[in-house]
Amino acid sequence: MDFETQERIPKQSAEWYAEVVRTNGESLGAAPQQKLPPPVPVSGK
Repeated sequence: MDFETQERIPKQSAEWYAEVVRTNGESLGAAPQQKLPPPVPVSGK
């Protein structure tokens, strides 16, 4: 918010969210996937 002019200034995340909504979530598939480490085995008793 620019308090002198009372102009609303959207954050950068607003542009990202607008793209997600516009593409009905399809743009989320373009994001790189985070590689997770393998699960730790649990010993059963």
